[in-house]
Amino acid sequence: MMRIAAATVLVCSVVAFNDQILAPAQPIEKSAANDLLAGHAFYYAGNPKRAILSYRSALQRDPKRISAWLNGAVLWSEMGKLDESATWYRNALALKPESSRIATALAEAEIQRGQNAAAAKAVEHALKIDEKAPYAWIAKGRVLMESGRADDAAEAFERAAALRPTLTLAHYWKGRALTRAGRAKEAGEAYSSASSRDSYFTSARFGLAESLVRQRRYREARKQISRLGNTAPSNKEIKKLSKALARKMRRSRGIQPKKKSKSKKKSRTSGRRARVALPAKAIPRLRVGIGTTGMGKPLVWKSIRFSGSGPVEIRYKKGGKRIARIKAGQSWRLGISKKGYLEIRDEKGFPTARTRRPIIIKSRSKIQQWIWVREAGGKRGLSRRLRGEVEVGLRGKGLTVINTIDLESYTHGVLTAEMPIESPIEALKAQAVLARTHALFIKDVRRRHRADGYTLCDGQHCQVYRGVQAETLRSRRVVNATRGRVVSFHGSVANVLYSSNCGGHTQSSSEIQGWGDVPYFHGTKDGDSKMSVPHSPWQLRQSLREPVRGFCAASSFVYSGHSRWSRVISARDLEARLHRHLGIGKLKAILPLKRSRSGHLNSILVKGSKRSRIVDSEIRIRGLFGIGSQRSSLFVMDMELGSNGRPKNFVFYGGGWGHGVGLCQSGAMGRAHKGHSYSKILQAYYRGIEIGNLRY
Repeated sequence: MMRIAAATVLVCSVVAFNDQILAPAQPIEKSAANDLLAGHAFYYAGNPKRAILSYRSALQRDPKRISAWLNGAVLWSEMGKLDESATWYRNALALKPESSRIATALAEAEIQRGQNAAAAKAVEHALKIDEKAPYAWIAKGRVLMESGRADDAAEAFERAAALRPTLTLAHYWKGRALTRAGRAKEAGEAYSSASSRDSYFTSARFGLAESLVRQRRYREARKQISRLGNTAPSNKEIKKLSKALARKMRRSRGIQPKKKSKSKKKSRTSGRRARVALPAKAIPRLRVGIGTTGMGKPLVWKSIRFSGSGPVEIRYKKGGKRIARIKAGQSWRLGISKKGYLEIRDEKGFPTARTRRPIIIKSRSKIQQWIWVREAGGKRGLSRRLRGEVEVGLRGKGLTVINTIDLESYTHGVLTAEMPIESPIEALKAQAVLARTHALFIKDVRRRHRADGYTLCDGQHCQVYRGVQAETLRSRRVVNATRGRVVSFHGSVANVLYSSNCGGHTQSSSEIQGWGDVPYFHGTKDGDSKMSVPHSPWQLRQSLREPVRGFCAASSFVYSGHSRWSRVISARDLEARLHRHLGIGKLKAILPLKRSRSGHLNSILVKGSKRSRIVDSEIRIRGLFGIGSQRSSLFVMDMELGSNGRPKNFVFYGGGWGHGVGLCQSGAMGRAHKGHSYSKILQAYYRGIEIGNLRY
């Protein structure tokens, strides 16, 4: 109770409500306002029953307090009490009949509980007030679809898409309506519009693949199904569609015309890689695992072809004895012999040496050249151009590759892999400082890959490293301009976590289960003083359905689908995923519980026929509640019932991409665009830090 009281006082101190609850008022009104604040606090604390009691208490004191009706309606919906939700929305609309937004919310509540006639009445009311409300047009389309008027529904969804082109739900539902109308080509175009605006919208991509199959555009369909398979390899519907496509392709073999091969354009930096002097020995050196899993574990290479941009040599790692010298451009091969030795073959294919010891491939030039390693015979297409030394050793029935490289060259290989090179310069500088700092923190503090034989992996588990392929003249200028700069806290290298997009407000690490209370991971608003932050269920829901207005908003640098996204997932697909991982049986309900101040979910209750489970891991919340992974844990959801009274669909409204702790990359771009320096950007996301200099 003390914690809730403190939360209430905190909210009171920073928030001014539209109905002026902080202004002098009568005791009854003041008590109602306090009940309302308590309801919001209980909601964020993950106690929905106490929140509802608080909203009821506010209404007993003041039945005309619209905000209590609205917030209670949102909460009833999240608790699966859809009849109560619709009733509370209806009461709110009676108090404010001129609100198109409330009328739309009522229409959506009626759709959730399968009351099509009531939904139609509410949506017409909404559109009469505001014919430019995109969500009202989506609701109208849903009503028309349920009435069997697919063509009319498609027109309604088209109106919504025209009003807000970035609204992926409008394009998705338009695709569904056109599919029902038998207009496969147009449906495919609508699904393509949705998936191109948000590549993580798996249901839209599935619809696109189905449409392409119906149009007998099998090669294009196969490409989409391949991407779906990578996203959700266990999904039964995707597997079923893949098998159906394979059968159709076998039957129509020879009918599909071959596509004309397009000439590959050289990249801006192709053929003009920067020649870089070898670094001083004082620069810290890293060992980076090349070709690693999503959890940073080594993946074995079947066999390897390698060559150098200049002359290279092969030596034993232990003792340094030279095995061979290789001229620039010559392609040699590393593989496994029949007896399990690491076998080295020259450019003509003749065996040169066999060993069980690790070997080192290194440049013989005083100018830092690069070594090109690529997997031979594998299906993954692994290929890297790497500066520094390349170590190859045996692991099981394959080979592992480790790149030993200095910190500055490593930062060159990370920068554009983690942030688009077209980003504003100061944002890129901030990212370069973070790349350097994060590598040192993992190397010297976390030491997370010590058992794997390297300092860092080359994937998102540490940070994405792509070697020379990631370098451009612009990126080299940025890294050189921040040479040796790192983020420090009280004289030590800081743990500088970052994510793609925070959705408008970063999270405090102390709010996330198991993350600890790091002083500089303090949640902060990603906008100026004019930007408002949701503090109630109703405001949170509305904010996730509207574009972000802070620094991480959609721009020429940031895709709209990164800051705001939506999903439609069938209950059948979600049930299968949740049962596979949690053993819940039949899915009965999903109840959001505790949230960070930012709105990110910290825990969710999943109710099933066999058992109920609470999911309180940030990474599992993102991973479980979708066909593939959701972009973030910042979302609200609507459960829609079928005619049998069981869940039919779940509609998600979300924001951001990633965990939302530390620096927001999209926000950094927005800040840089506004003229902020890289040091000011870093200090905005990490409180109390300094920009240190390694001075090498």
